[in-house]
Amino acid sequence: MTILYTQLSKRAYELSVPKRVDYLMAVGSEPPEWLVFIDESAVNMLVTYRKHGRAVSGTRAYKTAHFVRGDR
Repeated sequence: MTILYTQLSKRAYELSVPKRVDYLMAVGSEPPEWLVFIDESAVNMLVTYRKHGRAVSGTRAYKTAHFVRGDR
């Protein structure tokens, strides 16, 4: 078993598979011309997360991270 130092992948701490399925079912039933997407760019105060970590060879190194930045 070899442990490598590799780049971390972020996995959302707030991840909820049932909520994701509910969202996809709700959005999937709407016509595409009704969908509007808005990008709200802002300063990310969460840039202090590590970018590298250790994992067993052949597996991905994960770090759970908070993706919800709160109210504006």
